[in-house]
Amino acid sequence: MDDEAQQEKKTVVRCTFCGEPLKRDDMVRYRGAVACRQCAEDAKKQQERFTSPVFFTVGGIGALIAGAGSIGYILSRLLPLPQWVVSGFTLVSVGLALISLGNLGLYFNWDRKWGFFLAALSLAGCFGGLVFVQNYIALGPAPYLEEIPAIYPLSLYIFEGGLYIMLAVNGALMVLTRDDHGIELLTLATAGAMLLASAIFYLLLPAFTLHSIYFLTAETETIGP
Repeated sequence: MDDEAQQEKKTVVRCTFCGEPLKRDDMVRYRGAVACRQCAEDAKKQQERFTSPVFFTVGGIGALIAGAGSIGYILSRLLPLPQWVVSGFTLVSVGLALISLGNLGLYFNWDRKWGFFLAALSLAGCFGGLVFVQNYIALGPAPYLEEIPAIYPLSLYIFEGGLYIMLAVNGALMVLTRDDHGIELLTLATAGAMLLASAIFYLLLPAFTLHSIYFLTAETETIGP
């Protein structure tokens, strides 16, 4: 018994956060790390400030708006009538802006750091789409212009680049982290639709619809010591 007591004194376990030595009764685990109770509680409270289902709710609403706008966007690609161009690009752009918050929720709620990258792609698509619509309204359709400002086609490239790259990357990452959502069939269906839509724009509506369901049924991670 004396040897065990001496060995226990030699083995010092310290809190990951404050570095203080811990007694066995004071040790808790916080996200896999050994910590004292006070530090674990403080870390939990700090995380709870950012963990919120609002991110996913806003992202789901954004995906619905983008899905509605994708109808006009697809029609404008087939027959570029002004009403389809303006409504389609505007709604998809607004939807992408809201989806960016849902993508941020991947980081704040599930600790997926690449959520920032997806959010940046969504915001780039939003910016490009709104600039394109502004040029379209101010200057008219590009084919009828004698001299096309560089920002006109560039904004279109940024819009479609942000949109399709976000869909492709998001779809691939959903497959890799499908257990986070908890509904594997929905996750795989959403990922497949997004990957296909990144190559075939006719599938944008089902992709955004499934993405909306994915966000709206997602739950924040329960974090505790």
